[in-house]
Amino acid sequence: MEPLIEKMGLPVVKIHDTDFYLYSRGLLFQQVDNRDNQIFFTQLRERGAHTLLLFDTQTHAAYTGLQEEFVRPKHVVEVQLPGLKTLMGAELFQIVEEFRDDRLKKKLGISDESIQRLKQLKKKNRKL
Repeated sequence: MEPLIEKMGLPVVKIHDTDFYLYSRGLLFQQVDNRDNQIFFTQLRERGAHTLLLFDTQTHAAYTGLQEEFVRPKHVVEVQLPGLKTLMGAELFQIVEEFRDDRLKKKLGISDESIQRLKQLKKKNRKL
């Protein structure tokens, strides 16, 4: 039986030398010829208009060891990918950002009224 992800007609993205399906709704990449190998968007580091991934060229997976360049093995390379907004699509990106904002507000104990006041202050400052 063919896996569902292959039937969906998803775009294929080359990460280093390996082909992955881009499954933006699932927020992951799945290796084309090894469906058990998945790279989750949470393993990407946002860098403005693009994202970075530490990629293990031996396992063809995201590297999860020490991040420091002088410590990581030689077979781990930094791969630049498009930004999350591009990978997810603008609509899904907005949903994720709103979810992040809500979680952060709850964690910091910030009320919706405070957020609205801050937005109004920003607008006033832009006009000046």
